[in-house]
Formats: sequence, C-alpha cells, structure tokens
Amino acid sequence: MSVLLLGQSLFYLITGLWPILHYPSFAKVTGPKTDVWLLCIVGWFITIIGVVLLAAYFLNEVSTSLFILGAGAPLMLAGADIYYVSKKVISKVYLYDAFVEIVIVAAWLVMWFAGKMTSPFH
Repeated sequence: MSVLLLGQSLFYLITGLWPILHYPSFAKVTGPKTDVWLLCIVGWFITIIGVVLLAAYFLNEVSTSLFILGAGAPLMLAGADIYYVSKKVISKVYLYDAFVEIVIVAAWLVMWFAGKMTSPFH
C-alpha cells in the first residue's frame, strides 16, 4: 500500500505542477491549449490530490475516503483522457496518461481484494 500511495502522490505532484511551473514544455509534449487558466486549475486540483495521498503515506492512514480519492481520481482522469482523445479535442499522447491512471485504479483494487487494506465499504 505504501508504494502505491507514494508512487501515485509523486506522479500527481509532478504532473499537476508541470503545466503551472513550465507551460512551454508541457505544451510541447501535450499540444497547445487555448484555456491555459483552466489547465492551471486542473493542475492545482491534481496537485492537492497528490498532497493528500502523500500525507496519508507519511501518516500511514488508509480510509474509505482515501480509497475513493485514490481510485476515483485516476478513474475520472482516464475517462476524460479517453473521451477527449476520441473527440479529437486533445492529443493522443493523453492515452499514455490514461494507461497510467488505469494501472493506478487496478492497483487500488488489487490492494483491496488482496486484503492489504480494510474494506472501503465497511
């Protein structure tokens, strides 16, 4: 569980802060954006999710709420990636992010089913 929390939190901190701290390199990889302000807001949301997951890692706290956040956030991000790539709104490079997000969801489910955490629905 600790590897999952640390890995996901660092991934979210890096990917959340990247467009905020250096938009030119982010745009070079993902394609230019028309609403940079919105990109920054999403970046801040992803960053705060990373902060919460990192706090849970250091405090060794796993709860139902953390499970919902840890598995729900990547599920929603993957869904958005896949949907907007299919509509040709964003670059196909976002499918790589969708893949990583799906792996994270799968890892949370494996931890739950393997009994590495208490049931998220107790």
